Amino acid sequence: MRQSWPSTCCRDADFTFHEGTNVVKSGSYRDVEFTANASEAPSRSYVWQIAGGGEWNATDNLKLSTDIAYTNSKRTSDFNATRVGNNGNTAGTRLDFDTGGDQALLNLSGFDFNNISKYKFLESFAQREVAKSDGLAGRLDAEYTFFDSILKSVSIGGRLTTRDVTRMQGTQNHFPPAAPGQPANTFPGTLLPEAFMPINLARDFYRNGSVPNPMNVVLSVPVAIQRDQARLCQLFGDTVCAPQFNPNNTHSQRERTYAAYGQASFDLDPLGLPVDGTIGARYVRTALSTDGVVTAPTGATSPINQSSSYNDFLPSANLRVKITPELVVRLAAAKQLTRPGFGSLSPTLNVTSLAASGILNINAGNPDLKPLKSTSYDISLEYYFSANGYAYLSGFKKDVTGFIQNFISRETVNLPAYPNTTQADINRPRNGDNGTIKGFEVGAQTFFDFLPSPLDGLGMQANYTYVKSKAPGPLAGQSVPLEGLSKHSYNLVGFYEKDGFRARIAYTWRDDYVETTSGPGSGALPIYVRPFNQLDASIGYVVNDHFDISVDASNLLNSSTNTYFGETIRPRFNSVVDRRIGLVVRLKT
Repeated sequence: MRQSWPSTCCRDADFTFHEGTNVVKSGSYRDVEFTANASEAPSRSYVWQIAGGGEWNATDNLKLSTDIAYTNSKRTSDFNATRVGNNGNTAGTRLDFDTGGDQALLNLSGFDFNNISKYKFLESFAQREVAKSDGLAGRLDAEYTFFDSILKSVSIGGRLTTRDVTRMQGTQNHFPPAAPGQPANTFPGTLLPEAFMPINLARDFYRNGSVPNPMNVVLSVPVAIQRDQARLCQLFGDTVCAPQFNPNNTHSQRERTYAAYGQASFDLDPLGLPVDGTIGARYVRTALSTDGVVTAPTGATSPINQSSSYNDFLPSANLRVKITPELVVRLAAAKQLTRPGFGSLSPTLNVTSLAASGILNINAGNPDLKPLKSTSYDISLEYYFSANGYAYLSGFKKDVTGFIQNFISRETVNLPAYPNTTQADINRPRNGDNGTIKGFEVGAQTFFDFLPSPLDGLGMQANYTYVKSKAPGPLAGQSVPLEGLSKHSYNLVGFYEKDGFRARIAYTWRDDYVETTSGPGSGALPIYVRPFNQLDASIGYVVNDHFDISVDASNLLNSSTNTYFGETIRPRFNSVVDRRIGLVVRLKT
């Protein structure tokens, strides 16, 4: 269950502002709307695969290899939700807020939270998506090895992949569209008492009261009822209950890739030059097709049978220069291709929620998406100061074209399943402008094997990374860092390995990063994640060749994930990650 507050009606007290800005820090609203949501999202999946391959040493120099694999999978994802709130009954409901601290403080008052007759139903629905996939992948490679030559080997090969995906989606509203807004205790008839339960926020709100709760008790549909769809349908008098697949939300996609590639490895040491490396290239043809129905925001539908293809030449080169036996320089350059996922290419609209303000939230795909292409350059200096210890400094640069980013636009809709809703925030992916990624990394790893036993099993790792990136923002001409990349990050790891016993403790810290350039409620502001740290640990023992046991723990510091809109004075939400400790047993036959 969760509570949410939309944009509110009326300012009720003087606002305070963050110094030097027009961003509100604290204040009050009156006659506000709120919702109490109960939802579940179970999923079931299976993957079945059969694969085989082989190698043949045709001569001392020539080796042929091949493999082929067939994969079949199916995933069923459900999302079931019921929302109630004070829609149409907002008089006197007051929201006081203060966003000046690390966590926003909220207080909701002026509403009879324990009185079921004061609540209104907003929606109750069951949504199901089934995705089926078949894939075939095969390759045939040949490698010719040269002896006593600066040319060490030449490899050539080809690879074929096919993938077919069908997605079906259906939604069942458990009460008629005209029902939302009716009092929760009068529709449909007299609900059974177990249809609602009080949620004690004084006890359950955000880490058991580490943040003041916005109210003491709110009524919501119990989780047990929400999970029991048959019982929920009985309460609402819904005789259909299960989601019925909608032909307009069914589509199939097909991808075929054909690749030919070659690579040569060399070593110039016989010429007195301490240089070796590889040079190669890959030519790839990608063919895509989409069949289904496109649903426009107006509700109009039209068939789609769209095919496209593109060809790419992707060269690469890697060079190693041994300045001394301990000091090595590496250089690399390559072109890469990243195809959009099938979900991003979907032609359908997927309603994810109906806000208390009456605005639909919709996810949509884009069958016209192009692949992301990049050219990368890397250089590193490595120093091997012992048999198992080294330090390094590396630099990198990547030029990227066709960034795939999501953008939200407010659009007029006329969807049959939501006849009383005319506005929607539609989230679509699209190719953006070009961008760059550049930076450096410094790190080291070693075992302290000079220590007396048993301390000679101790070791450590440490690295620091600096990344400067630029990608198109939600507004034309605006730039933001690339999604998911922090400007600063570092890792510290201590470990022990000896006589089958192992232990590891790892601390990770990363700076702010962009979660998405466009999200619900963000307007034209990108959504950032605040700096985050995490401490993980594990301890294990290899009993024998067939039995291994360990205890793994994550987030020992009980860190939380906190996000904000554009700048830290605009908080978005705080998410509890929680500690996790697990016992892992591995058996090998």
